[in-house]
Order: sequence, then structure tokens, then C-alpha cells
Amino acid sequence: MRTYVLVLMTAAVTACGARVDVGGPNEGGTVADSSKPADSRTSETTSSTSLPTCTWPASLDPVDGSSDACVAARTYLACQDSNGGGEDCLSNDPTQCPGPDLTAGVTYSACVDQCHANEYAVGCGGIGPGPSPSLPAGCRNLPASPGGGSVGCCPCGSDSNMDGGVDGVTTDASEDTGAPGCVSQGSVTFRMQAPTGDAGYNALTSFGNPGDGNWWYSVATADGNPLQIFLSPGPVTATCEPCAPYEVPGGGGCNPVPPDSGVTATWDGTAVTSISTCEWSPGSHQASEAISCQVIQCMPAGKYVVTMCGSELEDCSSTDGEAGACVSVPFQYPTSSEVVGYLPPL
Repeated sequence: MRTYVLVLMTAAVTACGARVDVGGPNEGGTVADSSKPADSRTSETTSSTSLPTCTWPASLDPVDGSSDACVAARTYLACQDSNGGGEDCLSNDPTQCPGPDLTAGVTYSACVDQCHANEYAVGCGGIGPGPSPSLPAGCRNLPASPGGGSVGCCPCGSDSNMDGGVDGVTTDASEDTGAPGCVSQGSVTFRMQAPTGDAGYNALTSFGNPGDGNWWYSVATADGNPLQIFLSPGPVTATCEPCAPYEVPGGGGCNPVPPDSGVTATWDGTAVTSISTCEWSPGSHQASEAISCQVIQCMPAGKYVVTMCGSELEDCSSTDGEAGACVSVPFQYPTSSEVVGYLPPL
């Protein structure tokens, strides 16, 4: 039997083999030293896993009694137990789940973080039936637990927008496509700027990555070949590394482009380059199966073009002709400079 642990509040709850527990708030939304357990469980071993420093918005820190909120932790672990079952949990210790063991005499080991080293984990909602809050924008979904709630991974250091919209803050939607098998040469920030005092433009976004697959910006090579910088909403909905399916939240947003600050997003230099297959294991005592998956690779240094589109329509259904405008801006990757696209006056 596999147990799912959503770390969502400070009071422990045990029901039908599922528990809700928290190992203590992660002050400041930062875990700098993962070798020191940040939860209330006493670790019997010293972690040999070293994760880089990771930060997240303070709004994702646990709050007493907020079982329906989204909270963050450094990892989302899948652990094996000595009875042949397992335990999945949000944890700030990369070697174990927080809180006391659920079953006396059962030990847990071989915990594997389901998020990348440059991601933190987020859990939304509580145990039991009913809808759960959506993951913050820019986060990728992990397979849902049968006990309820939703779980995903988000890029470290991003100020994820909880409602999935664009309101002048940075939306790091593309950063969750980081590929463990390559080393990105860095991120580049795109800014779509409306004319001063002109509040008539709107920007199209998806609810999460991939969401419905529609965004206000896209990237192509210098010779015009488009790059798939977001995960696909279908028909293939799995990554090759790690080999795992992901959920595809539906819907998107159409939000005003602030005329003063504009709207920004970052690209981490990775893209989906091909479709392959990998062996996915659904869980303990379940046979693995070959699934189609998306291969994510780091793009080489060189010249690229970003296209940014603003719409005059409230539903962002078109940017053609009098309905809006698009601007294409060449840039050199990597770069520390912000790449800015200026929309024409309406």
C-alpha cells in the first residue's frame, strides 16, 4: 500500500492511511542547507544528498489551519517501506518524510525526489474529496494522490502567480522545463512593453505549464524554426527525465498589460526537441510500462528571436490586424540583458 502525505498544515491528521502533517515552516521561503532536516522529525541518519539553495514566495509557507491553501517544501519524495509499500510526501529533508512513522516497526528508505534539483515542491488542497486550488502558474503537475489535493514542482526563485494571470509580475512558466541531463547556460528575461499611458493591450497566458499551450511569447531560432519552450498539452503528456506523466490543467487567462511596467517572463534556455519512450513505474508492486515522453534539451548559445503579442480583445482571441499587434526581437543567448519588445500605439 502506498501512502500519500500532503504537508499542508501544522496539525497532524490520520485517516484511511493518509496523513497531513508539516515539519515546521520554512522561514523566509528558503532552504539553504538540505543536510539539516527542517522538520520536526528526528533524523536517524545524516543526509548525504546536497541540494542547491532554493527560494519560493512567502505566501507558500504553511499557515495553521489552512488545509485548502498551497504550501511549499524543498522536495516531493517517493519512499519505499520495509513492507513492500511506500510513502509519498512533501518534505524539507531529502532523505525522509516529516513526522512520526505511520506504522510501528515499519521503516522507510530509498526516498527519491520527484522534482528537479532546481525546483521546489508545492501541495494544494487537503485530504478528502472536493476541488483543490490550482497550482501556481509556472509549476508542472505531478500525478495526483488518491487521497485528494494536487502536487507539483515549481522553479526555484520564481515569484509564481497564484491565479495564473499576468499582472505585471514575472511569470517563470518556462523554467519548469529544466532538463536534468543538461546544464542550461542561464535564463533570459522577456518584457512586452505597451506605450506609455496606453492600457488597451492584453496578454494571453495559460493556467500552468503546459496549461492550454497558449502564451503571449514564443521563441524561434535565428532562421525562423520555432522552439517548443513549453510542455505539450497533448497528445503526449509525459517527460522522459524523470520518466513520469504530468497533468494538464485546462484554461488560460487574458490579462491587461500594465503600460508602465509591462509584462515579463523568463526562458531558461531549454526546449522540447523530440518524442521518445521511457519505462514508467506507476508505484510499488506495479509493473512498469513503456510510455511516450518528451525529450527536453538545453539550447546552444547563439542567436534567437522572441515574438511577443498583445491583444486589444478582452478574451485575447486574436492579435491580427486591428485586434492587436506582435513584435519580434532578435537576441543573443545567453544574455544578462532584458529583451524588450515595444508594442505600437493603438
